[in-house]
Amino acid sequence: MKIHTRAILEKFDAKTVRDSIEYIVAYITAYPIGESDADIYYDEIRYLISVSGNLKTTTYDRHHCVFVLRGTVSEIDSSIDYPGEIFDVLLNGGSPDKTENFGKYIKYSKVLDHSYRTGDTFERSLHYKTQAYRPEYSQEVSNTIGTPVGKLLMRIDLPRPPATFNVMVLDRSRFISVEKLANVEFTKQNLTYQIVANSPTPGQKFTLGWTWWSMYPSISPLRQLMNIRASLLIWRILISKSRCLS
Repeated sequence: MKIHTRAILEKFDAKTVRDSIEYIVAYITAYPIGESDADIYYDEIRYLISVSGNLKTTTYDRHHCVFVLRGTVSEIDSSIDYPGEIFDVLLNGGSPDKTENFGKYIKYSKVLDHSYRTGDTFERSLHYKTQAYRPEYSQEVSNTIGTPVGKLLMRIDLPRPPATFNVMVLDRSRFISVEKLANVEFTKQNLTYQIVANSPTPGQKFTLGWTWWSMYPSISPLRQLMNIRASLLIWRILISKSRCLS
């Protein structure tokens, strides 16, 4: 067996070229020659989101299956952009070693127990919760493909049916319908919404968004009722005054 063939089989943990061909094709697709400077490859990203019954708290869990292409990985980090409170942040099950603010983003970092080198695989995870400033209105969750990925799975569990639910894919500054993407599938089962993208293109942004109220998206039913009662009270006062004047 030639030296370079043996190296390829070892890289993809395979015994024969036939066994490794699927991984070789995926690798070439994600890393065209001379077009990628990435040091890692995400074989899979699982992004799981659940909203609490009172709509106030949302829990996020991200899991990455990582393959080190070159170099050494001794630290992991994640950046979060959220217009509200972020708490209970865990990286690989532990508290972050460092937290930094970069404008609207908060970056969390953690040093790994040991370093991973070229050819190694490992799993990384991010867990956190958020408290929205106005949770009763609308929410959205996005994932932008920065590092080449074999498979992206985003799943959202809602506590009750939303008024609207939208799936958006942004590619090179233009929105693309999910139906037009052969490698993307969107499914809905009861109150679980899921999107799966196989070999998504770096730079693509996948967004799942929903609203809770349809007639007045920016006003909750309780607020609507209070406004109606206030209006009726004002009308009664005006009518009583007009009668006194007459």
